Parts: sequence; C-alpha cells; structure tokens
Amino acid sequence: MHRAVDLALATACGGKADGLARLVAAGLPVPPGFVLPPATFVDVVGPAPTGVALADLGAALAALAAHARAVRPPPALADEVCARAAALGPRVIVRSSMSLEDAAAGAGPGVGVSRVVPAAAVWDAIREVWAAALTPLVAVYARARDLPVAAPAVIVQAFVPGYRATVYTRPPGQPADDTCWIACGPGAPAQVARTGPGWRDAVALALAAEGALARATGVDVELVWSFASRTWQVVQARPLIHPPPTTRRPAPPPVMLAALRASGQPWRRDVTHNPTPLSVAQAGLCARVDGAAVAPFALAVVGHHLYWAPRPGAPVPEVPPSSTLAARLAERERAAAAILARPPRDLADALAIYLAAYQVLASELGPLIAAARAVLPDALAARGRSAPRPPPWRRRGRRRSPRWWRRARAAS
Repeated sequence: MHRAVDLALATACGGKADGLARLVAAGLPVPPGFVLPPATFVDVVGPAPTGVALADLGAALAALAAHARAVRPPPALADEVCARAAALGPRVIVRSSMSLEDAAAGAGPGVGVSRVVPAAAVWDAIREVWAAALTPLVAVYARARDLPVAAPAVIVQAFVPGYRATVYTRPPGQPADDTCWIACGPGAPAQVARTGPGWRDAVALALAAEGALARATGVDVELVWSFASRTWQVVQARPLIHPPPTTRRPAPPPVMLAALRASGQPWRRDVTHNPTPLSVAQAGLCARVDGAAVAPFALAVVGHHLYWAPRPGAPVPEVPPSSTLAARLAERERAAAAILARPPRDLADALAIYLAAYQVLASELGPLIAAARAVLPDALAARGRSAPRPPPWRRRGRRRSPRWWRRARAAS
C-alpha cells in the first residue's frame, strides 16, 4: 500500500505538487503539507480507465468517480492521513495535482478542485477531489493535449488565513517583458516594475519562484499575506502559458457604446474576469443571464467585450443579523451545490440549471459574503481577538465601503 509522502518529496505527483516541492527545495516559504501520490489512488480506488472507446469513456469515468466518493481507505492509511492532517492545524486545504495541471502543455485552471475543510473532515475532501478528477471536463482537457486520463494525486496543506494576491512575473502574452502584473481583489491587474516600491517583497518572492521552476518565460504565483506571521507565503506557482500571437481586437468605437452611455447607467468594462474578447458562446450566456435578470447587475456585450452596470430597480439584498450569517451562508452554499449536482436532461435544462445557480451565487451568496466581511471585525472583538490589519498596500488609501457592507454594519 502506497502511503502519503512529504510535500518536499512530491516531485512526481502531478504539476501542482511538483511545483510546490521545487519551491520547498529552494527554501521559499510554502505552507507545510503532504501528498497522496497517484499510486495511492490506484491502490484505494482503482486504475484510471485506459483503452476505453470514446463512446464508453463517460460511463467508465462516472462509475469510477462514484466508487471514489464512497470508498473506505484501509484503516492504517486512514489513521495516518488523519493524524498528519491534524498536525497541520485546525483547517487544511485539499487540492488536486494531476499530470495535466500546472504544466507546459497547459495550466488546467478550474479542471481540478480545491476544498478548505476542518482537519477532521480531510477524507471527505480527498474523496471529493479524487471524484472531481474523473469528470468529462478532465477527459476533454486531456484529450485536447494528447494526454491520458491518469490517476490523480492529492495535496493536503495547512490553510493559511490571509489576503490573497497573484503575481504574474511576465505580462501574459509578452514573455520577454520584465514588467510584473499584480492581481489582488476587484479591478484590473496592476502593472509594477520589478524593482519598484509597493509590492517589492511579493515581487521578489514571485521572481524567486520563477527561478526555482526554471521558467524564463514567467510564472504566475499565488501568494497569501499571512495574518499570523505578517509575511508572504507561496501557495501555488505554475508556468505562465502565453497565448499564441493574435491580432489585437480594438475596443469598440464610441459609436457602438452610444446606447450604453445613453442609458445613464455607470457601465464599466469587465477587464478583471474578461480582459479579452468573448466568444460567441460566452456572449450568449451573458445575454441569457441579463435577460433572466437573475443578478443585481446588468450585462451587455458590445464588440465582443463585456460591460456591466448595477441593474435598475434590482432589490437590495436583505442582510440578516450577524448572529445568523454563518447559518445563512452555509444554507445558500448547500442550495447552490444541490442545483449544480442535478444532472441535466438536455441542453435547455442545463441552461436552466446554470441560471438557477448563477442567481444564488450572484444575488444571495455574494451579498452574504460581503456582509460577513463587514461584521468580522466586531465579531472578533466580541471574542477578545483583534481584527487583522490590512497589509501595507491596502492602508495607503481609503475607499468608501460598498453599500452591502454599510447595510451589514447597520443590521448588526
């Protein structure tokens, strides 16, 4: 029976674990953890399907995924993993590490799953990550790169509470440029010089990760500013996959935006999530979301670029008292998960499921999360704990709090 291995030794356990192991070897600050290698999946669940006809692959993956969700690990392995998870702290993050993730052939963002759970629930999360590696999405992504659907590895790390940021050591699509991009919170990524002020420590750590991975064309590095240690820690680093050169599509000319401007709404281009032009399929989904009015914002696609604005007349989300926020959040999370878990009967049903889940996420969970953040300092103070101070770059200027935050303050 193959057992768990230390994160520092997991260089043959998928792209994500390999990258983290290289960072540990280079002496960079990485949250401690361990890895269940692909061989453990094979021992406990079974081998990934090979030599299966394409028409039968979906059924084979579904059967193996169902087995992965229900399987009971051998007692010795179960005890070892539970003990190691408990030693990492009260909460752990459980993440996939597949051969098709974080590799030169593709980063595979969103192909696997990550779950933050109490250490005692580590096995439930491991089974969920195993099953998520056996979906049609994974099979299609692998097939497009001439890769097999292979047994996944699973990373279990200490969860580090803190502010998240992503550093791109090269601008996407410009591997020879020496400018870094910083993504932290809403808005477009900030561009900073490698030796400039402000983000010096984060940029230096990202560049060290670039060297540890030996990727001269750049890496994107996910960092956490730890509330506890007041330092940056690296939670992921992967090769930056630059898109092939394409003809740049210009922004829509003013005449095409005239209708948006005439509406009187403060339309803004969504450069954070959609910096490049949308495909026809993406534009169609945006049109369905807007037509169904399931979100507190309106969407419009002009010249293949996405714009958004507050929806006129959209109801202001009701913010529950702070004493019931946690229960309300958990209930809405379960509602969204239940919607997405329902198998669609056909394309129309799949679109209906998409819109129903979108409504919960955008109109209910979003405001609740904002409300929870708003009352967090007071909740910590009531328990005799000080609220985490924002990192230096967040203290340089003050912004007016969003309306949901102000309402949450008043409701609490």
